[in-house]
Amino acid sequence: MVNLIQRNAIAFQKLLHTEYYYCLSLAGKGIEVRLRFQEEDFHHLEGIGQLTDLQIHSLGGRKTLSMALNGEITEEDLKKSALFESTRTQNKIDCLYLLETALDHNDLVFRYVIGADGRIKIEASILLYTDVDGNQIYVYIDQEEGRNSDYYCRSFVANPSFDRKRGLKKMTLLWKEKTDLLTNARTLQYSKEGFTPAQLRT
Repeated sequence: MVNLIQRNAIAFQKLLHTEYYYCLSLAGKGIEVRLRFQEEDFHHLEGIGQLTDLQIHSLGGRKTLSMALNGEITEEDLKKSALFESTRTQNKIDCLYLLETALDHNDLVFRYVIGADGRIKIEASILLYTDVDGNQIYVYIDQEEGRNSDYYCRSFVANPSFDRKRGLKKMTLLWKEKTDLLTNARTLQYSKEGFTPAQLRT
């Protein structure tokens, strides 16, 4: 039987050496986003951070990822939490391995989260949305403190019970680039009408 937590950890590990660079526009103002990933992120993206009644919740993010890669965390372990259903952790288990595929999509929809109504409880700056094989994938990203263009993944949501992008201000994607940080190889994934980052108005 496939260990889905291990599958997700292996897929996430690939992102540790990846940077996504986006140029966005909101009401005529340009915004630069450099999205990177750290080992600690797996803890909350997989939903473990919400299962506060499990001992594994108190472990550091790096430890959690290491255990997951080694097959030491299973879906059944997480299902022991009384919070498993209410936090919709099953959806994260089923879909987290699709994160890189979602970020590679050129039909990503960007929404500005700051100032949104009370439906959105996640503290984040930007919401990314796309559909992967019929799965609605939402990725919340936020700025690294004190670093304007550096962002990290705050939360991952799959197949929620309501449209999480409704009512949020739409952002225009101008440029999308993926970099392998080990080789520094860059792949241009999208450019709107010949746009280049040098044209961004901040």
